[in-house]
Amino acid sequence: MVKLASCYLRSGKYDAAEKLLVPALKTMREILGEENMDVFFTENQLAALYQTQLKFSKSDILYKKFSEAETMSKQALEMSLKVYGKGHPISLRLKFHLARSLTGLGRLDESKALLDEVLMVEREVLGDEHPNTLTTMCSIADMKRKKGELLAAKDIQSRYSLGEVMWEQGDKAAAKKILQETWQQRKEFLGEDHPDTLFCLASIANNNYKEGDLAEARKMYEEVLKTRRRVLSEEHEYTLLSKQDLGEVLWRQGDNARAFDLLEEALEGRRKVLGEEHEDTLHNKQYLGVMFFNQGHWTKASTLLVEALKGRRRVLGMDHPSTLSNLRQVTYVKYVLEDENYIIGWRRFLADASFVENGNDDK
Repeated sequence: MVKLASCYLRSGKYDAAEKLLVPALKTMREILGEENMDVFFTENQLAALYQTQLKFSKSDILYKKFSEAETMSKQALEMSLKVYGKGHPISLRLKFHLARSLTGLGRLDESKALLDEVLMVEREVLGDEHPNTLTTMCSIADMKRKKGELLAAKDIQSRYSLGEVMWEQGDKAAAKKILQETWQQRKEFLGEDHPDTLFCLASIANNNYKEGDLAEARKMYEEVLKTRRRVLSEEHEYTLLSKQDLGEVLWRQGDNARAFDLLEEALEGRRKVLGEEHEDTLHNKQYLGVMFFNQGHWTKASTLLVEALKGRRRVLGMDHPSTLSNLRQVTYVKYVLEDENYIIGWRRFLADASFVENGNDDK
């Protein structure tokens, strides 16, 4: 049951995973007791599940569930330290996964303290080149980057994160070299299908896209999408991200039919998996709306752009640059459609953000 729940979790089927994990954990505790390795990891899995769900929905119910799961994870870690010791792989993995959950919720100081402890032991026991040590280094660097500590992140010996930091700081030639080397290293040690290998390849593709090397970016995005479809699922959040990435490249290359197919697939999946007002869904709607407009499908463009604008106003507020950019696009589409009601009222919309919802947006 727990293995099936893990499959659901990796596939992005979070509700199905929860329905299996909660009763499985209860049964395991009754049969195996509290101080059991399988119980420890199941408690951590449940915490990771709720933390992942909180990325998509900030409901009070989910926060309460995560809080309870976090307490269980901390108790499991304490028991593991007592039974196995701080240097045991089980204790290290429990501590690492708890730290990652805290990072996902923005509790960076707590996460850093745990990750530093894990890294110190892994370096001593496993060495700097072990995949677990590299993964922990990468997690610390990513967390530091979230806090804006780019220079501090440079001190971390994770080559992937170092490459990302150098790119952000403008040293693109060195960043490319490091990311290519890291990708080759991960293929060798982790395998081509490993999530970290795919993230590295996607990062290289992103940089190629930004520099205008669309042919190379397309080749890499296609490889990432093919693997994620096979390893994860069609509706996993990372697969949907790959569809968006590849669709945008294809559009810029003029392969419009395939670009529309991929981006519409991505939007349908994101609506189902992430929800209507998740930032990825809103970005998908806006980009697809612009594509429809450029093809002369103005009514479809209007529908998607207005949906994106409504969502961004509620989620980001009217002063956010993404909302204002979206507003300019909607205003122009309404102008093309000769929606006089909208054109006359757009300034009032800027003031109180009520016009789209109450005005004429059915054309």
